Amino acid sequence: MDTCREHATVMKKEMLKSTNKNVVMIKKLMVLTYPFRREKILAEPTAVEDITKEYPALNLISEFKSEFGRVMEDKTILKEMSATFTAVVKPKLLALAKEKGERKILEEMQELISMETSKRSGITP
Repeated sequence: MDTCREHATVMKKEMLKSTNKNVVMIKKLMVLTYPFRREKILAEPTAVEDITKEYPALNLISEFKSEFGRVMEDKTILKEMSATFTAVVKPKLLALAKEKGERKILEEMQELISMETSKRSGITP
């Protein structure tokens, strides 16, 4: 347990750097501390804000995705969810917006869908 706390401390210090963060080390530390983090969260529900203060790497999109994969025990789950959304949910949402006459919502949805990947939030794989 002390080792996990030490790993978390090293990771926090690395995340405080404004440039040249050692992303490989951060990733390894997040993997090493996962069992401790999961045990702690399951034992006592904790606010997301508190978790990200203790493990600031979770604010990185790449680490958020990795954590989701660790929790789900499936590294490809986000890609599968994105593919399902694109193939199944998105067409239904667009059809519903069109059917209900929600022009503004429909236009906003179509605009977001057509945005370049580089302009998106980075949550989609």
